[in-house]
Amino acid sequence: MPVKDDWVNDDFVDADDMNAIGSAINSLESGLGDKADAVHTHAADDITSGQLDISVIPTGATGSTVCIGNDSRLSDTRVPTDNTVSTNKIQDGAVTEGKLASNAVSTAKIQDGAVTTEKIAPAVWTDRPKVIVSATPPVDTSVVWVDIS
Repeated sequence: MPVKDDWVNDDFVDADDMNAIGSAINSLESGLGDKADAVHTHAADDITSGQLDISVIPTGATGSTVCIGNDSRLSDTRVPTDNTVSTNKIQDGAVTEGKLASNAVSTAKIQDGAVTTEKIAPAVWTDRPKVIVSATPPVDTSVVWVDIS
């Protein structure tokens, strides 16, 4: 039975009306019993979807806060720890002779055919000893003699 909603002065309220009002109140209370208050909290792991307002997220510039906007942590240069930089991260031209350890480049590490006459200093070609191939040794001792006798 619907609850009367047009009461006026001197209206008579009978038992059925009172029971209908009681049933309506009981139903309303029962329906609201499982509802959360307008302002309430949840544990973070209870939240599985949706969007949080930024005002409830701890923001700032410390290690226990979320950085946003122009926070310096978004743009500062960090020094990499040892053994964390791969060769494809090294800028071309960044490895100079001063960065190479003594004897770091060995013959085994040079690809066959990689060293051409253009890569060898001119002094190596002009100051090298002459090679003489003959059956008799030359008088000039600064040359390399190959005995073919």
